[in-house]
Amino acid sequence: MILISSFYSAIGDEITYRIALLLARYRLSVKEIVAALDLEQPHVSHKLAKLRKYGCVINTREGRSVYYELQHPCRDILLSGDKLWRNLRPAYETKWDEDLARLKKIVGKLEDREHSNSVKRD
Repeated sequence: MILISSFYSAIGDEITYRIALLLARYRLSVKEIVAALDLEQPHVSHKLAKLRKYGCVINTREGRSVYYELQHPCRDILLSGDKLWRNLRPAYETKWDEDLARLKKIVGKLEDREHSNSVKRD
């Protein structure tokens, strides 16, 4: 069980928050996260290690790829807080839209985990 203070320690910077937000909605590989957020692979791997340390992400191997996703309760806390933040700061939506647009170009059609537990790649 994760304490809420530990959760906020785990996502204590913008990059980790953006990674966690993607993983709260989609099951993604490091390569997909790197491309979606326009970051370097070592930086993303470091942030994922931090999220794993706090028990926020789980990973599954499929062939040569490893996919990550945010697990409960981190997922629920993040999505609830993000929804409230968007209501307070509508300009914040732009950054998320940019990240999501890059991600969709890379992996094709995605289904949001809020509505489904699967990700479809064209």
